[in-house]
Amino acid sequence: MLLTREVSRTRWRPKTLNAVEDSAKRLTKEKNDMGYEQRKKALRNCLQGWTEYFKYADMGSKVRDIDQRLRRRLRMCIWKS
Repeated sequence: MLLTREVSRTRWRPKTLNAVEDSAKRLTKEKNDMGYEQRKKALRNCLQGWTEYFKYADMGSKVRDIDQRLRRRLRMCIWKS
């Protein structure tokens, strides 16, 4: 006899997704007087926290979108400095 087990997956709420993006934007603002290394550490801590929060969520394409936005904002910070 074979038993199947379905795993329920949680999804992102749009309000929470906006909170992730807002916290990343706050850390990558142009007028934020952090150095590049300090900004990287702060972003890493922030994103690790959100990753732990959504560890069991179905995040596939949302993570890619956030990654693209963050990379673009980090390039902007590097170019402007």
